[in-house]
Amino acid sequence: MHEVQHSLFHVDRGLFFTIKELFTRPGFAIREFLEGKRAGRFKPLATLVVVATAYSLLYRLIPPDLGRIAKGSAEFALLETLNSWMGKYYALMELALLPLLAFSSWIAMRKYGHNYVEHSVIQTYLAAQRITVGIVFIPLGLLGFFAAMLGSSLLSMAYLAGFLLTLVQLYATRPPLRVLARSAAAFALFFALLMTFAVVGAVVLFRLKVIQP
Repeated sequence: MHEVQHSLFHVDRGLFFTIKELFTRPGFAIREFLEGKRAGRFKPLATLVVVATAYSLLYRLIPPDLGRIAKGSAEFALLETLNSWMGKYYALMELALLPLLAFSSWIAMRKYGHNYVEHSVIQTYLAAQRITVGIVFIPLGLLGFFAAMLGSSLLSMAYLAGFLLTLVQLYATRPPLRVLARSAAAFALFFALLMTFAVVGAVVLFRLKVIQP
């Protein structure tokens, strides 16, 4: 609790240094943190809490412009619901997916020496990196629906690039192509597990009659 309070109310240069590191030398910075070189760096959870809070606040202040979508239409209602959900729960979703992301990268990279807890640290910093990129792209929503969709596509590409660059730097002593292959395997495992949990969850909810066909 003290860490959360400190991160929210005492944002010092350590936060900005950490964010800069996550975009200029992410893998090297995370490796140094794991090796104990932590002076001047924000802890992973504290970094994630701050940027996630900033994302949620900014998303509510700058909602996407849906002016070109007919009000009252099913498409408009769906997008409104999605926007409301993103503003309220995106940060929570990132937190909820961390254990699964950490497990997937741990399995794919298990020969490279880091344990599950260390992969949790890696994925927490990567989540903070993703959310920070998301903050940069939020203003695109003001340019209209199609600009927002373009931003979403670019955002996905940025997420993937950040993930791959971070792991290649983190395991700089390993052959880059092998690291990329294992990174792709981690992504594939994550999505396979996510879809499995989603299907199982839907079946359970259907059996319990929480959702109807």
